[in-house]
Amino acid sequence: MYIIHEGFGKICGSSAFLFGVGILAVSESEKRKNGKRCILTQDGIDELKKHDRLKSKEKINKTILADITKLSAETIKKITDQLYRKEAEVEAEAVNLGSLESFFEKLDIKLKEIYYCEAKSSPKKTKIAAKSLSKMSDYQLQCQRLKTTFEELNYEAQRDSFKNEIKQPKRAVFFLIHGKKNYGQKWLVHLLVYKHLPLPTPNVLKHIWKIERKDARNIDKIWRTLAEFFQAKDPVPSNLVDALYQKLQISDVILVLYIEYIDDSCLEDFINNFLRVVVERVNAEPNNKNRLVFFLVDLQKDEARLELPTETNQNNYYSPIPLERIEYFQSDDIKNWASIRCNEEVISKLWKDNNPGFSPQEMVEIGSSNSTNISFFEDICKRCDLTWQDIEKTLAL
Repeated sequence: MYIIHEGFGKICGSSAFLFGVGILAVSESEKRKNGKRCILTQDGIDELKKHDRLKSKEKINKTILADITKLSAETIKKITDQLYRKEAEVEAEAVNLGSLESFFEKLDIKLKEIYYCEAKSSPKKTKIAAKSLSKMSDYQLQCQRLKTTFEELNYEAQRDSFKNEIKQPKRAVFFLIHGKKNYGQKWLVHLLVYKHLPLPTPNVLKHIWKIERKDARNIDKIWRTLAEFFQAKDPVPSNLVDALYQKLQISDVILVLYIEYIDDSCLEDFINNFLRVVVERVNAEPNNKNRLVFFLVDLQKDEARLELPTETNQNNYYSPIPLERIEYFQSDDIKNWASIRCNEEVISKLWKDNNPGFSPQEMVEIGSSNSTNISFFEDICKRCDLTWQDIEKTLAL
């Protein structure tokens, strides 16, 4: 057993590890995210046209819509003009993402990622971006739509804890994610990063490393790998800390470390000589605008590998924030998810004729016949003639 300083706790071991790190530049604040300029995709246009007030150009009353949504008449015009513009009219005017979210919300429509895209620097590039989904094959579109639907299922406990911590003034925070094998740890990281952190799409830097079993106890190999990515001159922890800190002067940073197979001594060394030093340095400067968000992810162990903070040290800047252990989906959660109108509509269209007719109760029965979250996803994909692997490979982390 190893003791990690300043509340990192005890580590129990194994003999080899997979080390994956993704670094993403994210926006400075929720305000910046909401200020992102966006236009509707064809999926977004089609979804809005289903609403009674938007079913035809003649039915649109911009004054009433402005009153309902509390948006300006100019913003309403920019949104509604996109619904019935001619193909040749490529210069659709973009609106703030925050305004688009408000418009959908006030009309009781869930805004999904496939309903909008970021406006580019020129009308031509904007048109290309808006049509990017239409260029996908039918199979890719079906995978994307089912993936978006899956993103609405469960993980509320972890999501709420994460969002609460992100709101805190600490500039460096790190989270422990754990659960049984195939309970969706990687999927949860995807949800937290791409749905609950303000993340502008243009400035994403990402990288994943996999270290072979033969290097499981070779901490020097880890330092060399980090030095190569951080472009540090010498692969020693102090230089790596400086290199990461320099990146934090430019943007927020997200790090992900998979710990299920990592050798105890390597993990101890990594935390004490790199992670702890960076976290302490960032939190020592409260005026630092950017943030470090670090995920420690265990893909296999049901019990937390790190000793969790007690009530007396849970606010310690150097302690991991334990998100609730991932559990299997409950029947009520599955039924409620499948009963949501937009989810039911998407799944019904994808459900194949050779399977029993889709219904929320049928989905509950499918849930009871599986034992892990990923096997549930795989089963649903199979009944839609899709594969979970094709959805999973679109996850960046």
